[in-house]
Order: sequence, then structure tokens, then C-alpha cells
Amino acid sequence: MRHVARSSGPGSVVATSREIVCKARMPGAPFAHLVPQWLDLSRSEREHCAAGFPRLDRYAGRLAAKHAVQRLVGPRKGHPPLTDVEIGRTVDGRPLVMLHGAALASAHERGFAAETIDVSISHRSGRGIAIAAAPWPGSGSRDRAVEVGIDLTERAAIASAVDRWGPRLGALVLTENERSGGHYATDPVDAVIVGIATKEAIGKVLKRDWPDVSWHDVEVVPLAIEHPPEPIGHLADQLARGLALHRVHLGCTRTTFVAPSPHISDVSVAWGHARGWTYALAARSVSTRRARMAS
Repeated sequence: MRHVARSSGPGSVVATSREIVCKARMPGAPFAHLVPQWLDLSRSEREHCAAGFPRLDRYAGRLAAKHAVQRLVGPRKGHPPLTDVEIGRTVDGRPLVMLHGAALASAHERGFAAETIDVSISHRSGRGIAIAAAPWPGSGSRDRAVEVGIDLTERAAIASAVDRWGPRLGALVLTENERSGGHYATDPVDAVIVGIATKEAIGKVLKRDWPDVSWHDVEVVPLAIEHPPEPIGHLADQLARGLALHRVHLGCTRTTFVAPSPHISDVSVAWGHARGWTYALAARSVSTRRARMAS
């Protein structure tokens, strides 16, 4: 597991989780070696993990989300127990934060409210990672919230799919404009991998306003600026420091036609590669009033 440092800014605070890696050692008993981590989950969280497939992925993602929230609401030295952080689900399937005991007390002491914490989870191949974000207490920006999305993509799996399907996969993931760019021409495999990772992360943010958003509805436009705007600056910092990436790429969204919400184009994204994986984080800043209405 890898610690990912917390960073904050004038309007929001963002924390990414430990990167949780789970591997089954006993056939038929995938969680036998994970105790006491398994005991950190509530009964409803265990039921959620057991109900879906693959179970190890769901376990890793849920535990990663609990770590992210724990690091967000806890003091810099010492965190509330994971059992006091619970990750439920909203009616549309998004993560829902519930705080109890020491976690609730710590959140109140630091000025956080559970309903203002946004969480996104990604898991694949027994690996899970999550991000939590909330308005920064005392910043004077409590009327703003940060909505986030995260994705991790296994590069070997996508490269194999590109070898199998060829240009058809590129046409499925990338728009014509994206395929006409230099990245796709010089390295089509990496372009597809980045396209999948970034658009999955972006989609987790956009689906609040745009439930049926597809890969071709938005394009990722690279940013080449020295001082990126927030909240994308926080995300780039999280990727670079927490996941030991040598280089982090930045981008923003551009819609391919008239979108159902003017906030669609406000999404920023950061991505990078490490240890055979591509990581992508997306975020946008919205009014807390609009965020509550979307929920």
C-alpha cells in the first residue's frame, strides 16, 4: 500500500487514499488473509463487497475510499479509526460518506460536514484507489464545492485490446479531432489508454448532470501552463507526489456539441503513468447549492 499525501488550497482540500492491493491466497476464501482490514468495514460495506464481482476489487475500492476520507477529516498527526468512516451509496450509485464517533467529532472540530465531502472510487485487478474532496474550512469559500472523479487503467490490458481491435478501438474511445492529433499518430496505444482513463474520470464528474454522457461527447484538450488553476493544481500535486510520477499531464474538457449543462466545460483533468498503470483525476468547482440540487 502507498500513502498519498494530502494537499489543500484556498477553496478546497483534497486527499487521495492509500493505494490498496488485494490478492486472494486461498481458493474460495478471498478475504481470509485480509483480517483485520476486513473488520474495518461495516456490515453494509461487507455486503456491498460480497454482492458484486469481482469481490476483491470492490473490497479494495471501499477500503481505499475509507482511507481517503479518514485522511481528509483527521488531523495531520493521528487519524480517526476506519470503523468510524462508512461509505454508503446514493440512489444513483455514487459513494455517500457517513461519519461516526471519532471521525464525526474530528470533522466537526475541523469544520467539515459529511454532506460536503465528495468521493470517487476506482478499482481493477484487485487494486483500488479513491479521492475525497471538500470545501476548505475557514477559507471563506464554503459556498463552493469540489466534485471529483478518479480512474486507474491497466496499460497491458488496453494495449492487448488495441492489438486485437486496432483502429476500431481508437475510433470507439477518441473523437475524430483527438485521433487527428500528434499523440495518436505517434503512439496510438498510449493515446487510447489515456483517453479511456481520463474520460472515465471525467464521466464520473459529469454524470451528475449528464447521466448518459459518452466517450465521444467530450474531448480532452491538453493544457501547457506553468501554474495550473485550481482544483486541477491539487490533483496534479496528488499524482506527482503520491504516486511517484516523473511527469503529470494536465488537460480540460471540450464538448463536441451543445451540452445539457454549462458546467460541463469546467472539468479539469490530470493524468500520469507508473508501474504499468495510468492514473487520472478529474475535478470541477461548483456552488454548494447546485451540488446539493444535483444530489
